[in-house]
Amino acid sequence: MYSNGLDDFRWKFKRSESAEFIDRSLIDKSLIFLEEWIRFFPKESTWVAANHHVPSIVIRLDCTIRDKTIFIYEIEERPAGIGISYCINPQFRLMIEGLRRRWPVIRSLISSNRKESDDRLWLPTIGFEEALQDDCLLLVRTEPSEEDFHIFQDRSVSTLRNKGDKVYGEHMGLWKNVSYRDYELFPWSEGFCLKPKQGSKCKGVHVWKAELNNKGVGISTKTQIRRVIDDFGEMYLQEYLAPMSLEIDGKKLYMNYRIYFGYDLEINSYSCLGGIWVARPNIRIHGASDATIGPLQIKED
Repeated sequence: MYSNGLDDFRWKFKRSESAEFIDRSLIDKSLIFLEEWIRFFPKESTWVAANHHVPSIVIRLDCTIRDKTIFIYEIEERPAGIGISYCINPQFRLMIEGLRRRWPVIRSLISSNRKESDDRLWLPTIGFEEALQDDCLLLVRTEPSEEDFHIFQDRSVSTLRNKGDKVYGEHMGLWKNVSYRDYELFPWSEGFCLKPKQGSKCKGVHVWKAELNNKGVGISTKTQIRRVIDDFGEMYLQEYLAPMSLEIDGKKLYMNYRIYFGYDLEINSYSCLGGIWVARPNIRIHGASDATIGPLQIKED
């Protein structure tokens, strides 16, 4: 049985009751963007792709808002944070429960190599051997290299092999392919973000912004960037997108929005669920012990 509380959750962060709001006009623009994303995300032989022609039953758009315009960092097709959003955002909880009533039974299958998953906060969980004996649909939390789990591909409501693949952004103009040969040509004066072609959880991600260098906010050094591009050979380079900011207890934090969309099987389209805002004293914004997380709600007209 899933848990509906955060008290025993291993990930530690500061919880805020203060809600941020996103306009429906920006949600509508995001939905148009997602239609294009679906076209370019690599196809995989999962249940959700075979039956509904989308990469995942729940996705997350990580973004910043500036001058009433949405700027997209990336789209997570098998996102974490659903359970956290379920617990701290009543609007999100209500909306995803509405969708679940129209979904088949889904359980979360989590690799033992993972330290923690917040799926148990909103979904029943199941073990590997139990999953072999069952026929329910699965949200499989593994790395692509864990090939033992690929036998569940035809029951999966999200990605296995293609988890974290970022080729869609190259086709959509979000970032461009660069190699170690391009190092001197990187936009050092404007700033940029360098990320692996496939991956998640901020692993291998490096941000450069000259004005923030030596400020202790997570900006990589040129030496680190040289090393990582040499190691990977090729990576994706995205223009620097300034996060939003807020002040808590007199301390400046950098903030982004994480907007979730669930696939409605009745209308064959994604619906916005709201989500969470995440803020850190670090430009690399992700779940961490120094993060503050609060509800992100859809603004009522």
